[in-house]
Amino acid sequence: MKRFYLIAILFAIASLTAMAQDKPDMTHQTTGEDRDGIVSFKAILTPLYDEPYIEVLGCEDSYYDVTVTIGMKCMWNGIIGREYGTVINYEFSSTKSYVITVTSLQGASHYVWRLENGALNGSSRLPNWGGITDQWLIGGNPFFDR
Repeated sequence: MKRFYLIAILFAIASLTAMAQDKPDMTHQTTGEDRDGIVSFKAILTPLYDEPYIEVLGCEDSYYDVTVTIGMKCMWNGIIGREYGTVINYEFSSTKSYVITVTSLQGASHYVWRLENGALNGSSRLPNWGGITDQWLIGGNPFFDR
């Protein structure tokens, strides 16, 4: 009889150990979300220049901080997205060069565009973008837009 109890206890221990290691298949499936339940897909923002404003398509579902600079001088800083709308509320001139930096307040995306004499160019993925808008140096100092 002792042998039966010993075998039953060993069988129960082995069964519980095996069940603890074999997780159900449901825990191995993914839902496209992070472990905290936050979706981490990056939004793709598209700027459209309609003088004198820039409308940013794709920013409707989140908040984005926008900084407009000429040279090293900050000309405008504000928020777009959700109830703030999709238009950058700054009157751009087609005779100057700007750097427009758009950063998600959730930290999921960061974009840098240039508006050079009315032509809207690319994103931060292109080399030599951002920072000083004019490439001219006078006496070793950058020459900034006025």
